[in-house]
Amino acid sequence: MGYRSIESNRYPRHRAVRRMMTPQALLAIAAVLAMMVAIIPASGSTAAGPPIYPDLRTAPPSNLYLELGGDGQWRLRFANTVSNYGGPLEITVDSTKRIYQNVYDALSGGNLVSSTRVGSDIIFHPTHNHFHFADFARYDLLVRDARGAYRGSRYQSQKTTFCIIDYIRVNAPGPSTPGYTTCGSDVQGLSAGWGDTYTADLPDQWMMIGSSPLADGEYAIRSIADPFNKLRESDESNNEGFVYFSVVNGQLESSGELPICTSDPAFGKVGDVVTLTCSRFDNGEPVDIRWGGPSTTPLQTVTASSGGDVTAYVTIPDGGSGNHYIIATGQSSELEAAAIFNTRPGIWRQYWNRTVGSPELVVVTGFSPFETVQIEYAVSPGSNVVVGSLLTDSKGGGSMSFDIPVSQIGRHDIIAIGTRSGLSDARAVNVNPSALALPEVANAGGSTGVSLRGFAAYEYVAISIDGTSIGQVRASSTGSTTASRAQVELPSTLQDGHYELLAVGQSSGGAASTPLEISGVAIAAEETAIPATPEPEETMPATPEAIATETPPDGESTPGPSLNEPPVADAGDDQTVTDLDGDGFADVQLDAGASTDPEGGALSARWTVPDGDDPDLDDDVLSDELKPEVRLPVGVTTVTLIVTDDFGQTAIDEIQITILAAPTPTPTADVEDIGTPAP
Repeated sequence: MGYRSIESNRYPRHRAVRRMMTPQALLAIAAVLAMMVAIIPASGSTAAGPPIYPDLRTAPPSNLYLELGGDGQWRLRFANTVSNYGGPLEITVDSTKRIYQNVYDALSGGNLVSSTRVGSDIIFHPTHNHFHFADFARYDLLVRDARGAYRGSRYQSQKTTFCIIDYIRVNAPGPSTPGYTTCGSDVQGLSAGWGDTYTADLPDQWMMIGSSPLADGEYAIRSIADPFNKLRESDESNNEGFVYFSVVNGQLESSGELPICTSDPAFGKVGDVVTLTCSRFDNGEPVDIRWGGPSTTPLQTVTASSGGDVTAYVTIPDGGSGNHYIIATGQSSELEAAAIFNTRPGIWRQYWNRTVGSPELVVVTGFSPFETVQIEYAVSPGSNVVVGSLLTDSKGGGSMSFDIPVSQIGRHDIIAIGTRSGLSDARAVNVNPSALALPEVANAGGSTGVSLRGFAAYEYVAISIDGTSIGQVRASSTGSTTASRAQVELPSTLQDGHYELLAVGQSSGGAASTPLEISGVAIAAEETAIPATPEPEETMPATPEAIATETPPDGESTPGPSLNEPPVADAGDDQTVTDLDGDGFADVQLDAGASTDPEGGALSARWTVPDGDDPDLDDDVLSDELKPEVRLPVGVTTVTLIVTDDFGQTAIDEIQITILAAPTPTPTADVEDIGTPAP
């Protein structure tokens, strides 16, 4: 008999071209932050018109099949589509993670009429960089009894939270292109005339059956959109969809096995290359690979193997943060499967090696569309300065340049932080020393000043010319000197000509050179003085307290870093924690309090975890606090502690944090008589 729909008209599979989120939708975010319910006319209009509420309707679930998982448990998989036949459904989240429904007075664009606080929960994690709306839909398995009535069973979908986007065009008034194409960190929704489809192969798109398949009999799946009426709609009576099917000899009649796809990895940044692996297509058929939805232009076409397997290497296109679909469609079978890819923010810098004051270009991707992204520079552990900001485009990308602030030799992070989403990413730059002789023309037997940047704090820097040592100077807390305070005497034996002054840090080993021209011989002391040529002032960061400029308390007698004993890092013991709420993460308390400094000075701390993109260069920073509480995913994570003393010397310790998965809850019975379906 197979499975059949209680509705005669199945939802159509239309094709359309997508676009990014509308500016009106993004402007609505700022408006909802300070209100519970507001009436806001659009800019340039005298008054908003009457509200056009969304009208959610559920298509009959489709593409049913039974699957035996690797855990030995049977699952009933199926696809589900919720479509919007009314005004736009727009869901926003403010900075405190409160959730709102925005209502407009037009099917597309228009004025924001109201923004209402929704009594719903959201699931949000910074590492996921998107939110799920709770109770957007519910799935129930119904069983036909001996009287022919379909009754509720103990089986319900494990999926309770949803990420809402425009996926397919439906036969209803509305825009021809999608408005909500990213399941992002602050806005998602369903445009008028668009539907959101969860394909059968997606994670958690199933009902857990147990260690045995379904018994032979007649069944139905009931899908309900907004089952608890948390959203304001024009019609609450048409939110249910049913599909009826039978099981014979443990198998769904005429269901077959549908294609499935997975992405490896399932998250990353714009420009990453991921492997899409699919199976169960027709043998040797061409398969189109698309990004975002089934109506977009194919990125590529690959040919399935003789066994129906497909492997494609997909370069992640520009797009905002959050979930996106990578879709595979068989050209001959017209079968379709999708994998979810989670786009995360990224920052790239143009150069690795820089000197203080030199320009650096940074490019950001994967942030929210039209979001202000603040760029910070870590002048020292725990001390960042803001070097600029940029506004992302419709795909969450942008670029800007800045000059490297005064800072010490070595690695410094450049951090991009979304001011609305709170998402961030970091890339490192390596600061090299630089030197400048002032004046650049001097007399043999006279003196010159040496302006240094990018050496270690308080280190002694040896100065030489033509292989002859002519003295040493001491850097400040920022690794710098001024020419007026860093004077060196030039040998009287130097001939006229061009030379190089070489500066070498005695503790860091960093080196820099600067040209110096010798012209004539000093005759009197006054001729050796530094001319009144203005020297460049040391450019301080935007935050004055970020870098100290004072000299050591004891003057030149204060030991430099070469005499300082390094600190001792202690990250504590390995930990095992259970994910109690089942969201895939758990809170962990870290403690560097047992770390010590032999001189009794204060220590700064940095906790990091390896970055999967480039573990040898850039690590993800968890916290710069001594005793932070952090959130880690299920699995084993190696956490590194780096402590730094007052002289910039560091020590490292590592621990392993094991997060155990939450126990699987036991389903409870829910029996409800919905009667017998109409013939």
